[in-house]
Amino acid sequence: MTAQLSPDCRAGKCAACVGQAWDDDTDEAAECPCECHVTIVATLSLPLPLDCMKALNAGLEAAYGLGLRIRQTGDVLEVIRR
Repeated sequence: MTAQLSPDCRAGKCAACVGQAWDDDTDEAAECPCECHVTIVATLSLPLPLDCMKALNAGLEAAYGLGLRIRQTGDVLEVIRR
């Protein structure tokens, strides 16, 4: 996916952005990838204990349905909402 920033975010008017951009690969609307749409809801320091990793893996599908995503920043996992 190569979604571009929405015109509002590109112009620095993130408050006006509705969260949609354009995906050049699929030639259709997509989520705006601007960081202004991200809310960090939890952080986990790596490495995680095995039981935490198992619980995290088990919850990924349900979290995706709630609009939550997981990204790694250095040695920290962040649970984010777009």
